[in-house]
Amino acid sequence: MKDFNNQSHIMKHRILLPVLAALAIAGCTRNLYGVLPSDDGDDKPLVKTAFTRGVNLASCFDVSKGNDASNIWMGYINDETFQHLVEMGMDVVRVPMTLGRFAGPASSDYKLQDAFWKNLDILLDLGDKYGITVIIDNHQGGYVAAYPDDHAEGFMKSVWRQIATHCKDRSSKVVYELQNEPDGDWWKDHWHELQGQLIEEIRKIDTSHSIIVTANPGRSMSELPEYEDDNLIYTFHFYSPMVFTHQGASWTDLKNIGGKVPYPWNDKFDGEALAGNVSNSTYKKNLLDYAYLGTELSVQQEMDNIITEARRRNVRLFMGEFGVIGQFETTKGAPAEDRCRWHEFVRKYAEQNGISWTVWKYSGDFGLFNVERNPKFNRDLNLDLIKALGFQIPPVYQGGDDDESGYTKMVLYDDAFGKGLKVLDPSKLTYLTIPCKDNPAVGENCIKWDITKNWADIYFSFLSGEEDLTRFNLHKTSIRFRFRAEMKNAKSMAWSIWFRNDKTKFKEPSEQQNWVAAYRITSANVKTDGEWCEVKIPLSDFDYIQSDGAPYESSKGHFSWAKVQLIRFTPENFTGPIGATFYVDDVMIVGPLDPDWTPENPDPDPDPGKEDPDSGKDASGSIEDFKTLPEVEF
Repeated sequence: MKDFNNQSHIMKHRILLPVLAALAIAGCTRNLYGVLPSDDGDDKPLVKTAFTRGVNLASCFDVSKGNDASNIWMGYINDETFQHLVEMGMDVVRVPMTLGRFAGPASSDYKLQDAFWKNLDILLDLGDKYGITVIIDNHQGGYVAAYPDDHAEGFMKSVWRQIATHCKDRSSKVVYELQNEPDGDWWKDHWHELQGQLIEEIRKIDTSHSIIVTANPGRSMSELPEYEDDNLIYTFHFYSPMVFTHQGASWTDLKNIGGKVPYPWNDKFDGEALAGNVSNSTYKKNLLDYAYLGTELSVQQEMDNIITEARRRNVRLFMGEFGVIGQFETTKGAPAEDRCRWHEFVRKYAEQNGISWTVWKYSGDFGLFNVERNPKFNRDLNLDLIKALGFQIPPVYQGGDDDESGYTKMVLYDDAFGKGLKVLDPSKLTYLTIPCKDNPAVGENCIKWDITKNWADIYFSFLSGEEDLTRFNLHKTSIRFRFRAEMKNAKSMAWSIWFRNDKTKFKEPSEQQNWVAAYRITSANVKTDGEWCEVKIPLSDFDYIQSDGAPYESSKGHFSWAKVQLIRFTPENFTGPIGATFYVDDVMIVGPLDPDWTPENPDPDPDPGKEDPDSGKDASGSIEDFKTLPEVEF
């Protein structure tokens, strides 16, 4: 492929692309390099795996350096998560595991820790229970350097013998992946040989379970030996073009071009200008060549090379990783629509060719959610990405809106502060303009909120010092408001809503803290384009964070919705929003009342997101002296 070093070459390439596309549509038998397809198996359908599509459950069994099996995080290894996976139509999970951190020294024959076996059995039992294949993915790198005496041969053989012995009698829902992206100088030339030896070691013990094999990075599948085993699955990872999928990645030389590389390529893209922001020569070249690399034709061509070899060998093919970094509060990845477009094209092309897959990954920067950290499945799922991946929309997102004609609203601000609330003095809070008549959402006034510093807060304080929100049905109640943002020089959208208790309202000394339930607002929740948007946040989506004041204990199990002293809109100590100006209007709490409500219990109330198994009905409530109002349109 030519190295386009100037704009004239790029323009020639742009002119050529429509011609190439037309040739492809016309059924030209040659690919873009003028190479005739192989006659040996090119038209054979691929042999299919028993599983089809799923996700990488990272951050569970892949513990960081210095930790061991006691640090395995089971946050996604539970019935709730696996039920969600089933709801979305997944039938496989690839679980990255840092097996080297669970193994003893060579003198113990690298014995794997008891905590690993305990947690592995929980994982595999869940797979059987929900009909989900579990891939045990040996994901840790650096083994050659960690075991230099024999280039990790002894470690690898021992670990896989142990796993095979432990799992040999399990169902076919267990699959072994010998090594993720083999690294190290020795393995560059000897991995394929060692991989064959590992297959032999496993087959001495376990003849039934499938084994996933891979070529060493930098080598192609065609360079793999013809292993004498008919129960192998061949895998590859797909992140092309890297300058798109990894733009903004903090660990790469692409960290400074996040959000600037589109997919597919368009004639407004200036690769030459972006190339000046990277030093890596490969990335520079890819940006200059993006008029080709950023097309569907390029993606097809690269995947076709792998598919053709799999057909020739008549083997099963599995795409173990593919994905694109998204845009979040602290991560600037690919534009949202382009990210979905790439996922959809790669996924469909794989499926059309009989390739099973697991997307990288469930949560985090490559994840399936609209937030990068601490996502809630029932709140934060990125539905556009779920659709692009061909997954099913979970039932929790399919229900129609409730009839709100009988709901009650508690006004916190609507042209003025609501009844029973303290009126803020803007002369003391100079970052607030109250009232602001500059383009309110409705009515005559709104609140102008200049984020000039950390903890520049808006307070909605109840004069009573204690508002009992359990009069609402907390399962169906939300805080709603209208919001407009002028980001100016601010780096990101990041602020929170706090519901706070007053420690003086608790009788027990151990409960006397300012407990807090909070919800983080990001660009996934609100618009940042200067236009008004409507925001609705169920109270059941709030998380219990540290108390507001020393000794800073967790509010979980302590916070009481019956003792709300104030509601606080706060940028906390985030640096991202500083410099922005926000506008807030029509702030209210909206929900149905419970005619059987009784005065609050002096003890903290349960989590509104969960039913009280002993109550026989929902927790609910009303607001004294408020009338039932018509449905509020948001």
